[in-house]
Amino acid sequence: MFYIDYLEAAKRHSKNCNFNISKLESRNEIFSPQTRTSLLQNTYYIGGYIIECLFSYTLLHSVNFNPEKSIYDIKHNALNGITWNNYFKDHTYNTNHRKFVKIIENLNGSSTQLEHIYKEWEETTIFKNLYENWDTKIRYSTKQIDFELTIKEIKVFIDLINKMLKQIQKL
Repeated sequence: MFYIDYLEAAKRHSKNCNFNISKLESRNEIFSPQTRTSLLQNTYYIGGYIIECLFSYTLLHSVNFNPEKSIYDIKHNALNGITWNNYFKDHTYNTNHRKFVKIIENLNGSSTQLEHIYKEWEETTIFKNLYENWDTKIRYSTKQIDFELTIKEIKVFIDLINKMLKQIQKL
């Protein structure tokens, strides 16, 4: 796998989330409560995965990682303080936040827009709550989601993720 694959996955998953939201908002679509909940939960999970993909891509981009090398090379060779265990092994809010801090450090002043969007994430209560509670365990069991998701919350979550995606594509 090459680091550009992270960005391609983020774009692909963004389209999927946007499609789910359009279906959930459509007056022409009628879903059972169970199907509606399932679509909201899946869109939430995929949204968190997009964040992970975006930050993984941007972190490797920020250190000029060789696009011809497999990302798995990091497992054996640390790169500018970036190790597999510190930045890629765990799939949590803390790991993603650590990636973002390292990205800002590496981009050295040329990341103002990314910082602005991240600040917006932190200041938007709906987004912040969803972002901080996201965990990959929900791909196996939605029992991990101990709160009710609404279309409004998911829309805010995905809209702000898409905003970051657009900015990262400009790098």
